[in-house]
Amino acid sequence: MSFQNKTLGELAREDPRWMEVFYKYGMDFCCGGQRKLEEVCREKGIEPEALQKELERQEKRGDVPTESLVELCRYILERFHQELRKDLPEIDSILEKLSNVHGKLHPELLEMQKYFKELQEDIYTHLAREEESLFPWVEKVERGEILPEEVCQELDTAWREHLRAGEILEKLRQLSQGYQVPADGCPTYCYGYERLQRLERELMEHIHWENNVLFPRMREYCR
Repeated sequence: MSFQNKTLGELAREDPRWMEVFYKYGMDFCCGGQRKLEEVCREKGIEPEALQKELERQEKRGDVPTESLVELCRYILERFHQELRKDLPEIDSILEKLSNVHGKLHPELLEMQKYFKELQEDIYTHLAREEESLFPWVEKVERGEILPEEVCQELDTAWREHLRAGEILEKLRQLSQGYQVPADGCPTYCYGYERLQRLERELMEHIHWENNVLFPRMREYCR
């Protein structure tokens, strides 16, 4: 079937419902969006046809404005940037509480707190870079203007920052053993891991729309 020869990023772009299915099976559709579905399915021992049937059972999602880059940037700002600035300090506070209460018996929490603080600082820097150095150029791209070299270099830097964020997310998932709450975990433990999983999913979708849609369209106007 033709969809097997498409990349994860292409499929997620064409039908955002794919993202829920990819996330469920641990398929990296953001930083790893250039890999073909067939290759990833083979690696994970999944039948592509069964995956497509699962997709068809997903509820239809609202459209993401990908025709206009200006509208896409507005969507990213409102859907992801604003939420990240609210969620990150809240999750940081939860992890600090968990580390103080459970850190002796579960030292992995101390490691998770360290990595999360690194992720938080990286994201704040990254959001500022996009809002100050990349997104303001989108209107010029839509008018067909060529981007200066420094803006194209900022695209490369933003891409590398996405890769680093993906590495930290994977480290958090490993340390938490896939966000499995231990037997002695309290309700705050459960809530903290649920918030981290939700953040992981949101960041993957956020990175997808930039790596697989916005950035490639902007690169067309690099010298």
